[in-house]
Amino acid sequence: MSDEIIIAALTVFVSIITFIVTSVLQFIRDKMRNKQEKIMRVLEYQVDAYRQMYNSLLEYRDYFMLFVDSANEFKESEVPEKFSPLECNTKFRNNYNLNKLFFSKTLDDKIINILEHGEILNNLAISLCTSSDDFIECVEMHCKRIIVEIESCIKEIRKELGIK
Repeated sequence: MSDEIIIAALTVFVSIITFIVTSVLQFIRDKMRNKQEKIMRVLEYQVDAYRQMYNSLLEYRDYFMLFVDSANEFKESEVPEKFSPLECNTKFRNNYNLNKLFFSKTLDDKIINILEHGEILNNLAISLCTSSDDFIECVEMHCKRIIVEIESCIKEIRKELGIK
């Protein structure tokens, strides 16, 4: 009878140990799975932020393209007197502010550089309003410069996302 009690006690003890080990392993698996799910969510947000910034850069570039090669009759263009980038600068800055948490340091620096140049262009537009003829020839040159900066930023986004 005592052998039966010992076997029953050992069986209960082994069952308890098995339950504890299984529970600990399940806890560790759940914790790892939750961590992986959080990482995947952050990556989804990051890709979405990059996508939104990419689209915003294209839209921003398109505005400045209107003031480059205005002599080309096959391309939509605007006269320098209509240069007024404040609205598109504001829209671009708002998009940046919404998504900057997810950008790499390199990309962030490039975007900040574009935003700073955008402020210069705002000042140029104000100058055009006050003394139009003095600064008209600067519009195309500054637009070409910011287009180059935007293209560099677009390439950086593609590089960081691994898109060729």
